[in-house]
Amino acid sequence: MAELCAVFFSVGNIKSIRKRKRESNPFFLFRNDMREKAQKKLKMTELSKTASDSWKLLSEENKAK
Repeated sequence: MAELCAVFFSVGNIKSIRKRKRESNPFFLFRNDMREKAQKKLKMTELSKTASDSWKLLSEENKAK
């Protein structure tokens, strides 16, 4: 039985390697752009909150860019 578990985990690792990474949605791209422009000492939680507030104020046209 121990051998079956080892095989199962090794097969699971192979599947996870083959899985493609999903594309980032527009908000994550927006937030990442803000991260590049923000101060380096700013915490990610603070940056995400600021990005969320700014995102809500953007028009649909700007969100699509």
